[in-house]
Amino acid sequence: MAQNLKRRHQLLDAALKILSEKGFHGLTHRAVDKQASVPMGTTVNYFSNKKDLIVALAERIQERLDPQTNPRFTPTSTTPGETMFSEYLLNLVQRLRTNRDVALSLFELRLEAARNPTVREVLHKWRYQMYTADIDFNAQQELPGDKETLLLFHFAIDGFMLDALTTPLVPDISDEWVVEQLTHRLLKETA
Repeated sequence: MAQNLKRRHQLLDAALKILSEKGFHGLTHRAVDKQASVPMGTTVNYFSNKKDLIVALAERIQERLDPQTNPRFTPTSTTPGETMFSEYLLNLVQRLRTNRDVALSLFELRLEAARNPTVREVLHKWRYQMYTADIDFNAQQELPGDKETLLLFHFAIDGFMLDALTTPLVPDISDEWVVEQLTHRLLKETA
């Protein structure tokens, strides 16, 4: 079973690499087999169709970006508030930068969702689950900001990461500065 999970991760990581480098239309079962250096037909044994592969990719993206693993993130601030919120947000930005292939793959899937109802359905469901998990986490940690504020943070971070990972408007801007400004300005509005 562990071997199957390892192979599944190998295939999904290869698929993420393809998505980030060649886009959605470069993502085929054969391309994944080749990228993963496995015998032809292996990917189709794990994911019988592209929808199954997309669902699994969304789950793998979540695993790769999970702040509770590799390594577990713990903020330095012990008091819930703007500083702790900012630390969590900066950690997210750093995870997206560190996992560039994963972040770019997510953007590729989102672009394909605009054209493909199957991808749209899978991605919308997954993204909404992540958003509601963020709302729950924020409440559990007693962090500032309501669900509308968190929605604005999602929009802002998505835009910032798209800019930072593709064609930066200001290439030398620091993640810390952007996160600090977003946190201060958006949370100030809800105080």
